[in-house]
Amino acid sequence: MSDAITIKSKTIAGREVQVREITVAEARVIFADRGGDIFGDLLFKECRLSDLRVMTNLSEDALDAMTPSQVAEVIKLAKEQNPHFFELLDRLSKAPAAA
Repeated sequence: MSDAITIKSKTIAGREVQVREITVAEARVIFADRGGDIFGDLLFKECRLSDLRVMTNLSEDALDAMTPSQVAEVIKLAKEQNPHFFELLDRLSKAPAAA
């Protein structure tokens, strides 16, 4: 089994953005930390800005300096690298709320 983590790079907003596939453990940490920054949590339907910081080399300041359309490009790349994570988010959004 290879220990190599796949990383894709793309220039967005004049900077090289690297997106990597997250591990199952990292995904668990993301789901354990649900909340805090309501704006960053709700700005994009697909994921939270804090999720992107785990998947990319971007800091909070770097994401804040981007336009929404530029962040959407980062999300697109993150979805390519982490399809299972985004599929889980989609299933959770459609699941009935726990009683």
